[in-house]
Formats: sequence, C-alpha cells, structure tokens
Amino acid sequence: MPIVPSAHKKMTTASQNISIWQTDIRDFFSRSGGGQRLPASGVVAFCRKLAFLLGAGLTVKDAMPIIMQQSEGGSSGRVISIIHNEVVGGRSFSAAIEAAGAFPEFMQQYIQVGEKTGQLAKACQQLADYYEQQTKTKSELISTMAYPATVILMMLAVIVLAVTMVLPGYARMFEASGVQLPLITSLLISLSGFFAQNFAMVLLLLATATLLLVLLLRKNPLTLHSLLLKSTLAKLSVNFHLSQTLTLVLGAGLTVSDALAMCINTIPNKKVQADFCSILTRTTTGHTLWNALSNLPYVDPLLSDMIKIGEETGEIKQTMEKCHAYFAENYSHNLRRISKLIEPTITIFMGFLLVLLILAVVLPTFEMAAIM
Repeated sequence: MPIVPSAHKKMTTASQNISIWQTDIRDFFSRSGGGQRLPASGVVAFCRKLAFLLGAGLTVKDAMPIIMQQSEGGSSGRVISIIHNEVVGGRSFSAAIEAAGAFPEFMQQYIQVGEKTGQLAKACQQLADYYEQQTKTKSELISTMAYPATVILMMLAVIVLAVTMVLPGYARMFEASGVQLPLITSLLISLSGFFAQNFAMVLLLLATATLLLVLLLRKNPLTLHSLLLKSTLAKLSVNFHLSQTLTLVLGAGLTVSDALAMCINTIPNKKVQADFCSILTRTTTGHTLWNALSNLPYVDPLLSDMIKIGEETGEIKQTMEKCHAYFAENYSHNLRRISKLIEPTITIFMGFLLVLLILAVVLPTFEMAAIM
C-alpha cells in the first residue's frame, strides 16, 4: 500500500560529542501528551537512546521502561508511558508513536518502514542523524540572523529615543535662538513633533496593519510562501531538505513515489507541499521524478539532472547521497556568506542614519555659536 501524506489527503480529499545519556529527555517533552509536536532536539534524544537499546538486543517493550526512568514525573513520562502501554497492548511501535501524538508524521512513517524491513534499530539511528542535521542547520540559520536583528533593534531604539526625547528639546532651543535651520534638521524636527503628538495613533495603526497582514497570510499562506521561494536561501533550503529526505527514504528501499510522499511534510513551505502533491500524482501515473521536478523554478537543475541519471542507471540511492552531501555543504556555505555580508551592510546603513541624526543637531548648533 503506497504511503499517502496527510497534506496530500487534504489537498486531494544535542551535539555528537555529548553522550546521549547526559541529556535529560524530559527537557524536550515540556508540552507533550496533548497533541503538541516535539522539537527536533527531543526527537533526536529519543531516537538515539532507543537505537542504542535496540542495538543492544532489547525489544521496544523492554526499552521503554529504561527510557522512562529518566523522565519520571514529567510530561515526557506520560508520553513514553502511552507508547509502552500501546506496545504492551499488542500494537506495533509505529502505531504507538502515532497514538502518542507527539512525534512528526515523517518519523511515524519511517518507523513503520523500519518495522517492515526488520531494521528498527537502524531506522531509529538514521532518524536521530536526520533530525540532528536539521537542528544543526536551523541553529546556523538562527545564529546568522540573530546578530543583524539585534543590531537593527538596538539602532532603531536609539533613533526613536533621539527623535522623540532628544530632538524636541533642541527644537525649542533652536526656535528661541532664531537660527535658520538646515533642511535635514527641519525635517527631523517635524517628524519628531508628529510622533510626539500622534504616538498612540501610530502604534494603533501599526498594530492594526500587522494584525490584518497576519490574518491575510493565514487565510492564504501560499502567497507568502510563494514570495519566500524567490529568495536564494529559501531555494537552497528546499533543495537541501529534499535531497536529505530522499537519501534517507530511498536508502530504506522505498519506491520513488513512496519516498516523495514522505518528503512532502518535511518541507514546511505550503507552496512546495502543493507542488509536490501534484508531482506525486504524476509519478504514480508513470511520469519520471526528474521530469516533474525540472519544471519547478526553485529546484536546482543539478538536483533534477542527478535524479535523472539515478533513474536511468538504477542507482538513484547513491546519486542522492552525493546530492545530499553537496547541497548540505552549499547551504552551510551560503549561510556563512550571507552572515558575512549582512553584518557590515547593516552596520553601514545604521551608521548612516546616526550620522544624519548627529548632523541635524550639530549643524544648527554651530550656527548658534557663530551668532553668539
């Protein structure tokens, strides 16, 4: 029976240097048991511990109590207890994972593949590596954007403070002196006066506009997600995640159609999900994957060409492994390059704004000194 992702149904109907036992799994289950998804770091800890125990010869039924000992009294214990009770009751591990409601759908499907092939321990280890790499790339992206965001917020705070608190005092002093103000000073003083008199209204307008934008994007998320795909970083992310997931799933022996079905929900972009659902329909009716992917503007031609070679030679698994290594390095390289470019760019831009603000105050001050 082919795998059908939930998205398709709706549209068509910790570091390796740290021991896994040094990680308290309860830290990752803070909102579990109530349908909340685990973060990737929690999935990594759970899968790696389970893979270790299964590799040592234990069954899932015997491994669950051992993992549960490390998460007593927390919501993590309740989640693992659900899995344990389901397994003891005779259900499969993949069904127990689904019943817990705390794990990604992709993990549930891959666990099912591991059960059918008799390689559950290997599947858990591969899932741990898979989600650990996702956590690493997400951390790289956050660290890349954290510094520029912090600098922008601090600079904007300084500018707003200067315009609303400092300039009004200078404005009264300049007006009393009768000095003819430069254009830049006049503009900033007018802007300062406007914000001082209409601060509440400006905040209300900004809040209203933000709320309307959020509601609009929630109603039609494809609009935002389509715009995001125009950025180079978003395209790199799609190609990286696609090559990573195909490498993992094809390595488990699944067909291209089943592998693509499992890929759909691993990429959060709604536009990509919609396109992949369409591609899934085409591949199940006899079309090749490379031909369908080559028509998508955000899929790297190298990836589609390599898939074509893999399909023609019958070695698509090995081909995707090489693609994954390439796109993983390419994605990390571009994150580092963007980080190096964005920091000086923001610094120069914000410095320019501060220079304008300083000139707006200093120039008329010199005029006053000359008159006196």
